[in-house]
Amino acid sequence: MTVATVNTRLSFLQKLTEAFWMRAIPLAISLVLFVAACTSPALIMVGSQGESTIDGLSALVIGWMAPLYGQFAWYANPLLFFGALALLLRFWKTSIVFVILALFIAMDTFQLSAQEIPVNEGLTATEHLQSVQAGFYLWLASIVVIGLGAIVLLVRDLKLARK
Repeated sequence: MTVATVNTRLSFLQKLTEAFWMRAIPLAISLVLFVAACTSPALIMVGSQGESTIDGLSALVIGWMAPLYGQFAWYANPLLFFGALALLLRFWKTSIVFVILALFIAMDTFQLSAQEIPVNEGLTATEHLQSVQAGFYLWLASIVVIGLGAIVLLVRDLKLARK
């Protein structure tokens, strides 16, 4: 093996490693924010039985059932996953589309302030959103970070392609 071949291989490995870390950083930040969102209070609900706090993990676990009450914000989570997967696989534009859709669907959370949600199976008590808490904002931040990472990497690739 010649010195030029070794340098070429090292250069390729350096570029490959750099490209991986450029994708891993927004993914790691998003994951940390998502886990923090799951461990934080996300929603304050108020209704006929008083005030209750829903933490992010509870919203994640039971949120898939929300379409029964006309609420679809939980479905931003699969879009966040697919956006992160697209970022990992270097599909920057696809990742951006998934993130934008996730943000729009996540905003459906605010519909809870005008909507009465049954609290029990007898439908004798209801509640509605009083306010969103840190967990909600951390969840949104985890989505935004994926989008920003995809935008930065898309711009970087476009600049490298022009050279």
